[in-house]
Amino acid sequence: MAIGRTFKEALQKALRSLEIKRFGLLGDGADRDVDLETFRLKLAIPNAERIFYIAQALKKRRSID
Repeated sequence: MAIGRTFKEALQKALRSLEIKRFGLLGDGADRDVDLETFRLKLAIPNAERIFYIAQALKKRRSID
């Protein structure tokens, strides 16, 4: 297994290697559109899908606070 040369590349490879039917951080069609309260809970409480919700929040330009 090769290691990515940049953090971005290494993160994408790590997420693909999880074998959870996701093909990277964003843009694979597996992102779910949830209501704002559920979205906040998914960000606040540590869970297995948290990294994907963080990526969605950054993409939607949500406040870091």
